[in-house]
Amino acid sequence: MPLKPSQTSNGAVHLPLVRGAPDQRLTFSLFLRFWILFFVNAVFLVPWQCFLEYFVLRLFSPVVQEVGRPIYTHYLIKLVQAVYRRSTPAQLRILADRVRSYALVHSAPKFRGWVKKVEVNGTSGRWLAAPGTDRKKDDVVVYYIHGGGFIFDSGINSQDFFLSTIKTLRDVHGIQASGFFLDYRKSARVPLLPPHD
Repeated sequence: MPLKPSQTSNGAVHLPLVRGAPDQRLTFSLFLRFWILFFVNAVFLVPWQCFLEYFVLRLFSPVVQEVGRPIYTHYLIKLVQAVYRRSTPAQLRILADRVRSYALVHSAPKFRGWVKKVEVNGTSGRWLAAPGTDRKKDDVVVYYIHGGGFIFDSGINSQDFFLSTIKTLRDVHGIQASGFFLDYRKSARVPLLPPHD
């Protein structure tokens, strides 16, 4: 039977998000395997692929001929692809831990003063709004729920997009806007509620 939101005696709303399975633990062997995989790819495999693509097969390489990507950028992309493709979710969370990745994104100068973490009745989230503005005076509030399906959540794409959108609404259209991001994890570990809930 699916769990439904309930109201407590003091008027607080309780959202019963239940984990479907425990987090995968990062054991010492998985940690060691990750760094060996990273080292082998960073020092041997990816440089060899880049050498072949940029020097030996340069005339036939679509990355060189059509995209025109610099070799160091291509190296980083290939390294990230190789590591992510061969890693378990627990290993990926070494690089893209939910708390650390959002903190990294929000530490950029363009986010300074724009993010405020809030918690009400045990439910937490983040407001993304212009510094010094009042939420009661917002013309538009974007309520963002990511939809699930993530193995790990880096926060990079959505935060940049919404910051840009909110700044454009303010600067170009004169609309005071903000975004609220509910802080929850909806992935394979959390069972989905039926559509009518």
